[in-house]
Amino acid sequence: MSRFVRASKFRHVFGTAAKHENCFENIRVSANAWDTNLVKVNPLFISINWNAGGGGAFAVIPHKNV
Repeated sequence: MSRFVRASKFRHVFGTAAKHENCFENIRVSANAWDTNLVKVNPLFISINWNAGGGGAFAVIPHKNV
């Protein structure tokens, strides 16, 4: 059996959880399987597919309003 371990620069990488003051909580995104990319963010806007009756809703919110 080989004891060779492949060298990788990603071997000891781990993530850290975001702080609660930097997070949004209780966001009810769409439960529809066809809705993809439920949350998208860029430097100016946040877009979210909300879980709502009548086909759902879509919101685009500027960062300055958050």
